[in-house]
Amino acid sequence: MDIEPVFTKDTKLVDSKSKQYKNIILWSVCGIFLLVVLIVVFIFIWYRSQLEPVDPTSSDTSQIIISDGDNISDVSMDLEKKGLIRNSLALQIYYKTSKTSKIHAGVYTISKQQSPAQILSKISKGEVDNFQITFKPGENIFDAKKVLRKAGYSDKDIEKAFSRQYSKYSMMSGRPAGSNIEGFILGETYGITKQHTVENILDEPFSLLQNYINKEGFEPAFKRHGLSLYEGIILASIIQREVSNPDDMLLVSSVFHNRLKKGMPLGSDVTAAYGVKTLGRTVSVVEAISIDTPYNTRIHKGLPPTPIASPGLRALRAAANPASSDYMYFVAGDDGKTYFAVTNQEHEKNTKDHCDKLCKL
Repeated sequence: MDIEPVFTKDTKLVDSKSKQYKNIILWSVCGIFLLVVLIVVFIFIWYRSQLEPVDPTSSDTSQIIISDGDNISDVSMDLEKKGLIRNSLALQIYYKTSKTSKIHAGVYTISKQQSPAQILSKISKGEVDNFQITFKPGENIFDAKKVLRKAGYSDKDIEKAFSRQYSKYSMMSGRPAGSNIEGFILGETYGITKQHTVENILDEPFSLLQNYINKEGFEPAFKRHGLSLYEGIILASIIQREVSNPDDMLLVSSVFHNRLKKGMPLGSDVTAAYGVKTLGRTVSVVEAISIDTPYNTRIHKGLPPTPIASPGLRALRAAANPASSDYMYFVAGDDGKTYFAVTNQEHEKNTKDHCDKLCKL
């Protein structure tokens, strides 16, 4: 005898709840799947957008320097910091997924028009660029460091290079112990080739200056005036900073030589200003001359302890071969001319008549 299944109210309720539970699970799975798909699509769109050039219409370029030992993380962070790529993480992902060969050390000029793929191709192939570095006559080592930072070199590499002795250059031998390379970075524009370190760059002005010293006979010329080579470079650096018109350098040099021979203070305001700068301070010239440093030649007789800037070739020639004169004073006029005097009375009149604005700086 067949027995018919008996469906109670409770059985139907359990079956209904089971179906609802399954539907919830199904919809949850579908929802999660859809969410994952949306996230993946979003990441893909974001990733593709981050691999676009920063600005396809821009002509702006920047230099990056890749040192030996730098990895893709270092390079990508530098590129992002300089605004050359949109996102460093995107570039790192592209690097790892594209099976790009290793990156090469060197100096690279990168444009905002380039995509991360193009940039990565350039540095992985070692397509380094040549560029120019300009050190101006009359600028000091603080200025030179700024030039090198702007070119992309790190503070660490710059400080390391500036602390070296460069004893292979004979002109360096007369420096007092503890002195730096101030005065030896000859003001010129230098073509820099691939993979130049800061030391390599500094070798360019050092080599050129050493060549001029040898060729022009600066050392024996300075000696005839009772100066060592190093002292001659110090004097040339002061002349370079004091004179706006190069045609006046010979007469300005004669004033300083005359004062040294008579044991008078040089009275150079630019040396006083440099002395304050070595203390990490920035003040007006009027304030600087009242501050006692070894560079204040209004207070201390003789030459300052080191050069105060990079002299150019004309300043070196003027220091080595001054004009013959009896002048003991000079003042730069507001009109761009230099006024010379034999006596202090004449000098004070020149100052009163011609130096109003400049003498108040």
